[in-house]
Amino acid sequence: MSTKTINILFLLFFFQLLPLFSFSQNTVLLTKYNSNYLGNNFSFCAGAKINNYSFLIGPKFHINTLKEDHSNNLFFKRGFATSFSEHIGIEGNIFRYLNIKNANFTPFLFYTFQYSKMGTKNEFYTPIHNFLPNGAVLYERETALLSPSGYFENTIGSGLTIKASNSFQILLKAGVNYTVIKDVDERLSGGGNRFGGLTVFGSIGLIYTKIKQKQI
Repeated sequence: MSTKTINILFLLFFFQLLPLFSFSQNTVLLTKYNSNYLGNNFSFCAGAKINNYSFLIGPKFHINTLKEDHSNNLFFKRGFATSFSEHIGIEGNIFRYLNIKNANFTPFLFYTFQYSKMGTKNEFYTPIHNFLPNGAVLYERETALLSPSGYFENTIGSGLTIKASNSFQILLKAGVNYTVIKDVDERLSGGGNRFGGLTVFGSIGLIYTKIKQKQI
């Protein structure tokens, strides 16, 4: 599935949500920092709260980092965008607020979807000489950039909103992430699709809620 197709589906889904705003009790804006399968990103979503549910959708921006460890991961925390379009992705959220009465916080269950189209950057060491004294081996550090793949990240979990004022709440949430990777670089066993396995997803953010005034 191409990035253009994903963007069209995103716009269609967004316009499908527009009627919800007219029937919703509240309009909701959410900005947050996320730690996901590919790395870290910021997202900004808008949506509506209807009864005990919130529906939000919006763009996200990937933050490039080069993770240095010896875990032999090719994709996990290795996302690396080489253009502005690769930095930009899509996020959708569904929150189900739990009926626990407290003036300062509200627990909730959630499903979050994130889509990204980018490559991955890996750093590794290859032996270049093994005729050193005492059998020592000399290694050379190399960096490899894989071609862009499509990442479909699905997360379920729980969270908490903490009241900061009448309109603002602090959001904390964490869950289990399952990622589908499409169109993998052909240098990796012929390409194709892969599954990223189960990983941990976490977010911290700020919610703004505009309460619709009742008409008399």
